[in-house]
Order: sequence, then C-alpha cells, then structure tokens
Amino acid sequence: MEKFGKLLSGVLVLGLTLVGCTKDEIITPAIDPNDQLYGSAQNDQQFFELFAQNDEFLRNDDIAMNDGPSPAPFDDEIVGTMTEIHPIRWARFIRNIQRSVQLDSVTADSLAYVTVTKTFNGVLVILARYDSTTIDTVRKDFTSQSKKRIIFKKIANDRVIWRNWRPVAVSLIDGGTTSSEAINIAQLELVYFNAGVRDSLVINDPLSTFFRIRRHRDINGMDVPDFTGGQEARMFATVVSASPDTDHVVLRYGFTPDGRRRRIRLHLISESFDGTNYTRVYTRAFNMHFHRGVFAAAVDAMTHGTLFDDAEPVSTSFWGVPYMVTN
Repeated sequence: MEKFGKLLSGVLVLGLTLVGCTKDEIITPAIDPNDQLYGSAQNDQQFFELFAQNDEFLRNDDIAMNDGPSPAPFDDEIVGTMTEIHPIRWARFIRNIQRSVQLDSVTADSLAYVTVTKTFNGVLVILARYDSTTIDTVRKDFTSQSKKRIIFKKIANDRVIWRNWRPVAVSLIDGGTTSSEAINIAQLELVYFNAGVRDSLVINDPLSTFFRIRRHRDINGMDVPDFTGGQEARMFATVVSASPDTDHVVLRYGFTPDGRRRRIRLHLISESFDGTNYTRVYTRAFNMHFHRGVFAAAVDAMTHGTLFDDAEPVSTSFWGVPYMVTN
C-alpha cells in the first residue's frame, strides 16, 4: 500500500508537470512581424507611412544609391576652382533621408495609389589628379529627390489597420538632383534570358510602369524580374544631356562576392544632337550576383562636369528597376 501511494504521488507530480508545460505552450502567443512593424498605425495614412519606411520594395533604392554610411577618410578637401580634374575614384554618400507619403487616389475597385517621395542630402567625394604630381580630394554637397508609387488593395475593414490593405504593385524609381535639369534619363531597356528565351523590358515612364508585388494577379502590371545567380542580362540607357562632353553613366545593382555594393560603367554606343541637347545611348552586359532578396538595378547618369570639374555642381538623373534573386 505504501509503494502504491508513492507511485500514485509520482504519477500526479509527473502529470502536473506535463500539464504545466502544455499550458505554457498553449498560452504563448505567436508574434506577427506585421504587428511589430505596422501595429502602431491608427489610420490608413499612418500605415502607408510605416510601410514606406520598412518594406523591402521601398528600401532597396536607399541602398542602391548610397556607396556607404559615411565619406571615406580621404585627404583634406580643396576649394573648387572650375579646374578640369581626372577622377581616380569616387563615391556618393547619403547623410540623411526625408520621406513624405501622399495618398493620390482611391479607385472604385478599392485600389489606393500612394506616392513616396524621398529627399536625399549627401556628398559626392572624388579622389582626383590635377597633374602628374598633385592628387587631392574634392567634396561636393548635393540634394537629390526620388519618387516611387505603390498600389494597395483594400481587403478588409478590420480595426487593426494594417490588415485592411495589401500592397499589390510598385513602380520604378524616378530621381535626380533637385538643382539641375542638365541631364535626364529618357528610356531604359533591360534584356535577359529565361530558359533560353530572350525577354525585354522597355521603360519610358517610370512612375506609370508597375510591377506586381509577390505576383498578385488581381492587378494589371508585370511581374518583378526574377533572376538566378550568374544569369546574364544587358542594360540599355537612353540619356538626354545638355553637355557636349560624354556623360558618366553607371549601373548600380546588388553586391560583389565580398559584400561591397556593385557599380559598373555603361559604354556609349550612339549619339545625336538636335541643336540643343545630346541624346546618347549607353549599354553594358552583366551577370547577376548570388545574393538572394529584393533589389533595385539603378541607372545613375551624371554630367561630365560632375566628376571632371572640381567646382561644377552635381547633376544626376537616376531610374531604378526592382528585381529579385531567388536562386
């Protein structure tokens, strides 16, 4: 009888222990990452603003246009004198970003069109050669602005605001320096191959060209280009410039194998002049990086004087195409 009592006590203790563990597991709530990011939104506008700050489709242009968190430790800067220089290396550093979010319209089929405007303040740092013996650093402050549009679809009327809207499409990035209209991108063409079949994406109006986010079929638009690591592609950029000197046009995309931000120069293949402006076409073939995720392939066009004159202000135009690397 004594043994039976001890056995019964052991069973009860074990049972209570198991019940306690089961109870703890049941009442532990799952943490929804959307609640962490957007749970503080009290209305639609606040949700749109939080989304613009956090979603990967909205942050990739910040990364693409920034060569680093702070200027490199070059030599002391020099005062501009309108002197021709020969850049050895250069980098653009963004110091701060200001965002504004505007609800443009809501259609009858519950689609909300939102424009996100970003203002970048930064510095262009150029390590330049003046002559055979003189190398100095030129720093040029700049302000640039970019726009991107998002389409949200209304899917519910929940008291938790973020549950009411689903992002379904995003436009390209359209940006450039705010102080100059000396250079503008007029067209991009991205050529790539899927399973041996040539595909081409031609863009003339970046803010009216929409890509479906995560392949939502309830919205008109194209799927975000999806690449595999190492896949070959080619970018063509048509640039209109007031400068008689050849512009400097680069493609910014992804990362190098050692984690640095990738930037390659496009080559000039044609030029025409209408008496006022030059229209130039640049191109470059490239292989996709192996970093997985959502990125922006940004064509960054700069006037010749931006890099080759120590006092001419920064004049740039950039468009960014969203893309994914999944394999």
